[in-house]
Amino acid sequence: MVIKLVIKHKDGSIYWTEHFNDREACDAWLKEERTRPYWDPKFKVEIEDNSEAQKKEQEEAFDRMKGRASARESAILELKELRKKKTRNAAENQAILEKVLDLLEI
Repeated sequence: MVIKLVIKHKDGSIYWTEHFNDREACDAWLKEERTRPYWDPKFKVEIEDNSEAQKKEQEEAFDRMKGRASARESAILELKELRKKKTRNAAENQAILEKVLDLLEI
């Protein structure tokens, strides 16, 4: 949830907290609540909109995933090339093993 709505009493104590996926849903819910008989006109409403921060977090996470995917693809291509070699020395075999372990994240 990216929108947090907090309704507070006049003294600052919290009366109600609600979370929404978007601002339109938040505004519609609040508009409806204000028509309810229990609504106190002295309530103070605070809305915390984290949609931009969450969007940035998602973009950064996606970039990290793309980077890991690209690194994995490169490692797999390198392993395929090493596998084609008819003979390998112990150091090459060790390098293959380490790449496989890295790909498996072990």
